[in-house]
Amino acid sequence: MTSPQEWGHIKVSKHHYAEELVQAGHSVHFLNPPCDEKLAGGVRCRVLADYGPGRLTVIDWNRRTPIALRYKAMPIYRRLIQHEARRIRQEIDSSLDLLWAFDPNTFPDLSVFKAAHTLFMPVDPLSSDQQVRCGLSADLVVSVTPSILEQFDSPAFEGRKLLVGHGLCREFEAEARRPPSAATAGSPVRAGFFGNLDRPKVFDYGMFSSIVESHPQVEFHFWGPSSLNGEFQKTLADRPNVFPHGCVDKAALASQIRPIDVFLLIYGRNEHLFDRSNAHKILEYLCTGKVIVSSTIEAYEGRLDLLRAPRSGDDTELPLLFAQTVEELDSANSLKLARRRKAYALDHTYRAQLTKIEAALEKIASDAPLSEGATR
Repeated sequence: MTSPQEWGHIKVSKHHYAEELVQAGHSVHFLNPPCDEKLAGGVRCRVLADYGPGRLTVIDWNRRTPIALRYKAMPIYRRLIQHEARRIRQEIDSSLDLLWAFDPNTFPDLSVFKAAHTLFMPVDPLSSDQQVRCGLSADLVVSVTPSILEQFDSPAFEGRKLLVGHGLCREFEAEARRPPSAATAGSPVRAGFFGNLDRPKVFDYGMFSSIVESHPQVEFHFWGPSSLNGEFQKTLADRPNVFPHGCVDKAALASQIRPIDVFLLIYGRNEHLFDRSNAHKILEYLCTGKVIVSSTIEAYEGRLDLLRAPRSGDDTELPLLFAQTVEELDSANSLKLARRRKAYALDHTYRAQLTKIEAALEKIASDAPLSEGATR
């Protein structure tokens, strides 16, 4: 599994997929991005314990190929990085049944790893034709939004694309399996948000601030990293109805968000940083069964039972939509809707997504038509 984020980084999709595979009894070699630490021989393999009945090995490596060649002399970069891939491959003492590539940049030709099957899974919009061409050496291209898969519109990818959406990790899956909880009588309305609070160009803190100021009776709870001089600290942290909780692990977060009545998700308009096609935290919000007030997200358009967004797509309507939702909390968080949201989250666990991916790979291997959910 090639990853642009190292093991030990805040866990995102590739870490969760690796853990699920190990839990299922498979052996996973997780290839970190190149490291600065000088390694004897240039490659180091570390077997990690306590991840399940399978085996998880993290591979650290030093890149010898100058990164500038990728931008100035791609044919030379391609030849040199293939030698590095072979050097890494030699450290793996068994054949590879599957190469799962999340990294669209480091290895332009995935076939160099000599795996029986190859899966390319970009989870963010690609910015160059070279990144798209990386998929030509894969058996299957998988992604989480239609807009990313649309970048693979050439006939060369016909019948080799699969849309699976984001996944729900085990910590939030446990919360989704709990019965829906009702609001505590007499307690204030609690609104919640979690994410990286140091991303002012991704999240619209002006809109957050306007909503917080307009609802002094509502408690606003925030989880996530924030620097002392960051936008969150400047605009929101000192408000009397704002409660920052900092960073907590996922198990603690899943438990701490349980009393939240309504979740907020307000994005800025910088499409280079976020294209509003999908967001993994929505599944984590949905696991509580509670209502979400959000900017328009492509993957949830038309699903007002899951996510309340301005019908016009205009975020200036969000303050009014939030106010209406607070007034209608009893109906917005009805038992019927809460169960529907939890069920949707459980349909998108990483285990469930693995099942879809495995089925698509098997059908491609047998040259059979793809099932519902695959695109042609």
